[in-house]
Amino acid sequence: ILVDLTAPTGTFTINDGSRYVLPAESLTLDVSATDGADGSGVVSGRVRFDGGWSDAYDLTASSRIRVADGDRPASGGHLTASLVLADEAGNESSPVDVRFASISRSPERALKRLQGTLDFPEEVESFALDLVHGDVLSVKLKYKALVKGEFADVGIDLARADGRRLVIDKFPSSLPKAGIKRYTAPETGRYYLLFYRTGGAETCRWSAKVKVKQSRDSKKVKGEGEVEVIRFPAAHGSTLKGTLSAEGITAEDIRIVGPEGEVPFEFRERTGKVVIRPTILDAGTGTWEIHVEADGPVKHKLTCARLKP
Repeated sequence: ILVDLTAPTGTFTINDGSRYVLPAESLTLDVSATDGADGSGVVSGRVRFDGGWSDAYDLTASSRIRVADGDRPASGGHLTASLVLADEAGNESSPVDVRFASISRSPERALKRLQGTLDFPEEVESFALDLVHGDVLSVKLKYKALVKGEFADVGIDLARADGRRLVIDKFPSSLPKAGIKRYTAPETGRYYLLFYRTGGAETCRWSAKVKVKQSRDSKKVKGEGEVEVIRFPAAHGSTLKGTLSAEGITAEDIRIVGPEGEVPFEFRERTGKVVIRPTILDAGTGTWEIHVEADGPVKHKLTCARLKP
């Protein structure tokens, strides 16, 4: 009778070896494990990020774990993912660790000039950038090792929260080194600029000049009819103003709602008209809505002006 007393061993990567995981991106672990020639076979694995161990995930010698939402990291930052393997006989391995960056949904906003220091190989610095469809983005990147005489190399990615990598290291591919030149935003929303070390010295300093050529400075929305919801695209930080007219309308009949929630607004009321004073739209980038409750046709004339980059 053979008794399996040997724990399994293995390794894993996160999201096909990515340095980072974005806020709305699926989190997967690709596991390669063995239990030896006479082992009972690997059957499960448990994972841990910044809290306790998860329940067991079914696993074979070569398998992918899709981490459940409840087991994902609770916060952003540079974290350690740990995996414990178990075989049919109940033997468990020692934890296997991988370092990675969990990107916050709302990191620091990108400014015209950015700079930072990458202090360890797995470090990723991230910045939020709100773009409207048709905006043109350029980023000039410079970097150097902190120790004189050492070589350093830094990469840059542009991505969306759902994990789409729109630029990896450089755009277009003809650029001689990492950077972005005249990338046109395909849709309105929040983008992420990510800077990371790709080789050379373990610590290095970087700086970047960010330029956004806006597709438009302002958008006018007007119309008349049986309107319940007025929709328009807007970038975070834009300014909305204008008027809504309808029989008996008051400010209580109006709500301004962005991708990340409702915003308050100042107003002046006249008979049959509400004047929306300049209001900062600070609840995300994307499709904004003005909800109107009125008994008859609504006439609206609104202007949404963007901040200069």
